[in-house]
Parts: sequence; C-alpha cells; structure tokens
Amino acid sequence: TMKFLVSTDFSKCADNAVKYAVEFALKMNAEICLLNTYQLKYTDVGLFIDFDDSGKKASLQNLKNKEASLKSEYPALSNNQIFVKQGFGKLDDVIEDIKDDYDLVIIGAKGINGLKEILIGSGTARVIGKTSIPTLVIPEESTFISNSKLFFALDLKESLKRIEVDLINNMCIENKNIHLFHNYRDALEISVKEEQQLVDDFKNYFAGDAISIDLKFDSNTVDPIEKGVQTFDPHVIVVKARHRNLLQSLFHSNVSADTSLHTKQPLLVLKG
Repeated sequence: TMKFLVSTDFSKCADNAVKYAVEFALKMNAEICLLNTYQLKYTDVGLFIDFDDSGKKASLQNLKNKEASLKSEYPALSNNQIFVKQGFGKLDDVIEDIKDDYDLVIIGAKGINGLKEILIGSGTARVIGKTSIPTLVIPEESTFISNSKLFFALDLKESLKRIEVDLINNMCIENKNIHLFHNYRDALEISVKEEQQLVDDFKNYFAGDAISIDLKFDSNTVDPIEKGVQTFDPHVIVVKARHRNLLQSLFHSNVSADTSLHTKQPLLVLKG
C-alpha cells in the first residue's frame, strides 16, 4: 500500500492540498498521514514561553479535528487509511527525518496577490530540494482530476522507478495523455538512434497511452518548459532530472528566495 505524507498548517491552501490528497489516495487505495509541525514560541526578549507544551497540544488537537472532518466529508475513507503525525521543528527537517516511511510528500502552495498562478515559495522549495522521495505541490484551488493530461519534463537518460510509474498511472486513470519534453543542453549529447531508443523506452512505461514528444535543443531550461506548458495546457506538470540538473535550473540553489518557475497546475517533482 502506498503511503502519502501530507503537510498541513490548517490554512486555506493546506486544506485544499489535503482534499486533493484524499481524493488521490482514494483512487489508489493509499494511506494518508497528516503532518503538522510546531516550534517553540518566544517573548520579545528572546525567551521561551512555551513551557507548558501548548504548541504541541494545539497541533495534536487541530490534527484530530481535521481527521474527524475528513472522515465525515469522505465516507469512503476507512479508519485505517488516515493517520495524524506531529513534528517539532522546520517542515523540511521533519520530513527529511521520516521520509523513508512514505512514498509521496504532498504540500500546498499559496497564490500571489489573489492570482491563480503561484510561485514555489522558499519553504516548499526547501522540501523539494531536501527530500529524495516524490513531492507533489498543489496550488490553491486546484482539484484532483483522474482523467489528467500530463506535461512530463525529464532527462530521457533517467529511467523511471516503479513507484513513479504507479503515481503517474493513477493520476490519469481513465485516459492518459502525456506530453514528453526533453531539453538538450548540447545538440551533440545524444545520437538519433539513442534518442529513438530512449523515447521507445519511455513509451513502454505507459503502453497504449497517447504520448506526444517534444525534444528541444536549448541551453535555457525554464523558459521552454513554461512555453510548452502554456501550449499543451496540462492538468499536472511532472519533472524529473538526472543529477539534479533540471531541478537546479527550476529551483534556485538559494532557496531563501522564491523561485522563477510559476504554475497554476499541480507540480509533481520526481528525484533522479
């Protein structure tokens, strides 16, 4: 059984990500663990004031309330399908410590100034950059669509893991329409024969599905992807990169600032 780790801070965007996760999990018969992190509070002079562990108690109560609310809203959600977990510290550090117990991290993202498009903020970027398991970023107001069109940007030399194929297959259960994008940094990087073999290998992951291929020769990674997304208009964007080259281009090494990639679609990040 696949296990999802879903981050929630009980905000509007986090609640939307949780609902997306539940609907996705129901399609896959996966388990969900709702994660909330908390930290100690400080006074104006920098002294701890959380001696009574009120932050931990509030976190646990909010998690229990959310669990009860979801069971009421989704009757198909069984008691042994949803769990709650709290962690002390920064979200990316907590996820890093427990990531081996889960198959997918799901996290929400806020809109910018009321716009539907979002920037991947620094906290989410740190989670993406640190964890080695797939991470699904859900923009505010996104809804789960089982008949999804996927825009798949990856290094064709990177093979897919079984769990990654399963995730993609279950994102578009009814009718798969996958647009494969590969951006070459060097036009001499790969021969025509090798290119065809790699494309054939990719198609074998999703036999019988509608797959279109778009191979680009361009040193710039982000702009062609954004243009391709605008043209194809997918429901989900999937990115995977060998040796983190693509991820480093999409998500700046300095994650203290918002990244340049913005999207209004859910973004699934697979790690090489």
